[in-house]
Amino acid sequence: MKKTILLLVAGETSLSVESVFGDKASWFKSALEECGANMKTIEAYKGETYDENDGDAWIITGSADSVMENKDWMAFMEDKIIKAHKLKKPILGVCFGHQILAKALGGEVIRNPVGWEVGSHDVFLTDQGQKTGLYKNLPPSICVYETHQDTVSKTPPSSKLLAENSMGVQSFMVNRSYGIQFHPEFSYDIMRSYCDLNKSQGIEFKPDKNIDTNDGKAVLKNFILELLD
Repeated sequence: MKKTILLLVAGETSLSVESVFGDKASWFKSALEECGANMKTIEAYKGETYDENDGDAWIITGSADSVMENKDWMAFMEDKIIKAHKLKKPILGVCFGHQILAKALGGEVIRNPVGWEVGSHDVFLTDQGQKTGLYKNLPPSICVYETHQDTVSKTPPSSKLLAENSMGVQSFMVNRSYGIQFHPEFSYDIMRSYCDLNKSQGIEFKPDKNIDTNDGKAVLKNFILELLD
């Protein structure tokens, strides 16, 4: 029987990006369908409600909003994360999702004093990271797409650090809840489009310093194929 993944959308897709590549839900859907999973989309950022019992697993997307804004829908999400985590439901938090997962479970999130991390970047797996199914069949160093300025400064109690780089925490786990700071749903062209959107922040896409990589997609597929049994 197919698993149903609840996709909690934490922010709208930029219209200029969506007009070319579709919305962020569609980027996740294609990967999930390849793994034989169904997907149900909840527009959490619009206040759409959901229950901790919904879905066989959750994926929480990225967002232009900051976890530190503490909006009403974020408080609702944190409450549901805590309850779903207690039920041992598999949860994958992506970028903003990674940060709100950490915050809900007792970690801390700050604006990264080092600045933005944007484009393709190397991420280094810890010994624990190399042992978990989330990174099965991946090398100790992977290249992934990033676009964020907030960061997890302290992981939750009893968590295990799975990956890091010079910008800080890149992945952690607490039981069956997993956080990844990077975007496994991005393609090279989507990453480039987001860089173009943030030119006003002094961000410039440099083709010679960004590579086309599928490491992130492999992590997403591992979450579905290795961790949902």
